[in-house]
Amino acid sequence: MAEKRPLVLTNIEIKPIEQHQIADAKRVILTVGRKLYRWEATLEEISKRFDEQGEFSDIDDFQSDYFEKQGLFLVVMDNKQVIGTGAVRRIDDRVCELKRLWLLEAYQGKGIGYQVLRELIDFACASRYTSMWLETDTRQERAIRFYQRVGFRNREKYNQRNSDVYMEMEIQEYCDPTPLAADRLQRW
Repeated sequence: MAEKRPLVLTNIEIKPIEQHQIADAKRVILTVGRKLYRWEATLEEISKRFDEQGEFSDIDDFQSDYFEKQGLFLVVMDNKQVIGTGAVRRIDDRVCELKRLWLLEAYQGKGIGYQVLRELIDFACASRYTSMWLETDTRQERAIRFYQRVGFRNREKYNQRNSDVYMEMEIQEYCDPTPLAADRLQRW
């Protein structure tokens, strides 16, 4: 059996998504989701089904769904390959929603998710949001532990989707430019 070599992270870049990265962003989400949810269909079949059901309409229309509505959609790049995503979008003047935080398995547990979340929180602070909400489901145990570790707490359902976990985090304390606030982010 071949020995697994450690992943070397030297060329990680986090930046706003561009039109030509849409298909790669979807591929990342579906690759992780396929393993997590144990979908048996091929990535191509799953992608076709998701597109037909409009599950990726926000990614297809990232400009209008995120950027033009006080939101942000990021991709994580390693050597010019999309290996992760993360986004926030506006719910109202004070609340944004964390969306599409996905990272290929080989990159998980290396602090990249924290970096993406910090960039999204920085954006949310600059946009004057005071609270960040998210939805997920109980099968995403690792993600839920991550969200709890960084300060998200359970909350009541806030939309009509079929998720079974809803969380929120007051981000005011992370928006403060003092060294104490910076230290809180470093401790993640």
